Amino acid sequence: MLKRSKSISNTVLTSLYASGLAAVEFYNWTNNFKHWGYHYESNREWKDYLKYFKNKKKTRNLLYSLNRRKYIKINKTGDKVIISLTDKGKMAALKNSLLQTKKMSDKYTVVIFDIPETARLARVLFRKLLKEASFKKLQQSVWISNGDARDIMIKFIKEQKIDKWVNVFYATDLFKKLNI
Repeated sequence: MLKRSKSISNTVLTSLYASGLAAVEFYNWTNNFKHWGYHYESNREWKDYLKYFKNKKKTRNLLYSLNRRKYIKINKTGDKVIISLTDKGKMAALKNSLLQTKKMSDKYTVVIFDIPETARLARVLFRKLLKEASFKKLQQSVWISNGDARDIMIKFIKEQKIDKWVNVFYATDLFKKLNI
């Protein structure tokens, strides 16, 4: 059985974000959950998610909760229900993806940025995301994680159009061992 509904909410947000689509028709998304999701059939938790979505009342309550908390936006067009992630939903999905990255023992993901004062809000939000995603600050604009987060960060940086100010790479040789 599923441990918490928060786990299901995170799965919904992350799979919608991973789909790369601006909006998804809910019927198609639930029928193709394997395609949009990031779990595998052999995973017991995966089977619990599928059972959960077969229960219409639970699914409706989950969507209502995500909509009320402004993680998703629901539009009804005729008999179709279209779901799209809000900016808040995208950030939650991204944070969840970053927290679930595989830990690396021999290298680190390093993020270096110099976002100008004219884009102060982007800089503040970017730092907040790094902090919430368990990155550690080495300097004001240098953050490091032992999670394999490079590809996820690059996707986000391009989406936010801050790629001219941010660099993400792997580091393998550090002068001193960090407690991350």
